Amino acid sequence: MGEWLPSQDYVFDPATRIAQCTCRPIHSQGWNYPWIHASTPATLTAYLFLRFMRDQHALLRVVGTKQSPSFVLSQDTFAIERGFYEQYPSPPHRSPTSNTIDASIMMLYNFVSQLPLRVVQKEASRINRHVQQALLRPLLTKLRVHPTMLDRYLATSNLIVPNVFQDTEDLKPPSPTNDLETISINVLLELFQPQLLKKMQAHYVHQTDAILQKSSLISLYEAWKELLQTHINQYLTQTTRFTNHNQFIQELCKIIPLQTPPNPFEAFVAQLRECYIAKEQPQRVDPKVFVSTPQQPPFNGRWLYEIPAEQPVLSNAISMVTMLRWVTMAYSFRQYLDQNTLCVRSDLAMHPTIWSTFYLDNEYRVARVFPNGETTMREWSSQWLHGDYIGAIEDGAIALTFYSWPMESSNLAYLIRLRIIPLSTTKLLYQWRLSTCAVAEGGDYCTMSATMRQQSLRGKEKILMSIDMNYLRLPVA
Repeated sequence: MGEWLPSQDYVFDPATRIAQCTCRPIHSQGWNYPWIHASTPATLTAYLFLRFMRDQHALLRVVGTKQSPSFVLSQDTFAIERGFYEQYPSPPHRSPTSNTIDASIMMLYNFVSQLPLRVVQKEASRINRHVQQALLRPLLTKLRVHPTMLDRYLATSNLIVPNVFQDTEDLKPPSPTNDLETISINVLLELFQPQLLKKMQAHYVHQTDAILQKSSLISLYEAWKELLQTHINQYLTQTTRFTNHNQFIQELCKIIPLQTPPNPFEAFVAQLRECYIAKEQPQRVDPKVFVSTPQQPPFNGRWLYEIPAEQPVLSNAISMVTMLRWVTMAYSFRQYLDQNTLCVRSDLAMHPTIWSTFYLDNEYRVARVFPNGETTMREWSSQWLHGDYIGAIEDGAIALTFYSWPMESSNLAYLIRLRIIPLSTTKLLYQWRLSTCAVAEGGDYCTMSATMRQQSLRGKEKILMSIDMNYLRLPVA
């Protein structure tokens, strides 16, 4: 952030609309004018830049400008600065430091994502039990499932998901777990407590208008951090040897070098934006679309993952973070097909946003939100760009492919291919396949279109995991 000034070798090319500029950091008292004449006329100009790569250098292209009406500046520069600052005391939000709760949460996600399989193996039963009691019990009670079904889903002997933690190549008992690893898992699970999730949802939904005013937005963000900090610090104080998240994160940093997290403020604003749009433009869904009739597509309804009699063992383990996010996205959900548009909304949604909308027209597109309400711009997964997909209806089945693009040094993209096949009026089959594919080096994927990103794929896909999951139809109240 700062004031963009022309460089000494400033040259503007009208054809490409490119010019070199330097950035002067923002003055401690806000925007400042070093010297002006009496009654100097002035205007403010807003620029919209597009970042792109050329010869391995990041450049900015001006894609739009908007100039304000002319106004007059007082000769008393000090009065301008002081009066402006007193009237609008909202300096730009600074990037988080390692001792703030938002940075701590991002580093926690990063750390848990890298935990060795032996650690998650040892904690698998407890993780499974926590999700059963904290997420599934309230959900299934709310959905009024049959008591027999409720008992089955909450039985300690049943895994809530396929055996994602089993290492097929090494069946030896896992080695002892470091207490920091255990605490990290516990803190992450604490972020999925229903009480905290309800508070977070209320925090978003009741104050979405804050996105329209800078000072209110920053105040809301600080209140959001305070809510998180109070909850996590209280948990750490009551159950661990730590009294606050700072002590905890400092200990983690001694075990593994943690990457500097992306700016959580940007993720917060992106999420708030989706909540604001959903509030201003509510999505009306006719309950009749979920009722099973010969006239309705067989995909329509409320669907619950069916626990199989024998749990399949996956060829590759997935991280605990991925498993938890999958539960909030695809364990129980409503969906309906409207011509060539599929809309999905998880019953465990974490944010009050619109439904996930996927156009099945065989065109590369970008989805705005995941089924659990998370914006695709939100960063929880170590510098990956999400949201790209392509969908179609093929032979009576829905085919979707989702893409994750590297934002840093990796030269691999991840692909998830999904086929949704009706087995009967009460059951759907979801066929998942996870794979990787090489991509062109040096791509600036955040500035490309979805089609351009597809053109960067190189070679054949390498399949990492395949699994079939059945879903049962539930009544929709």
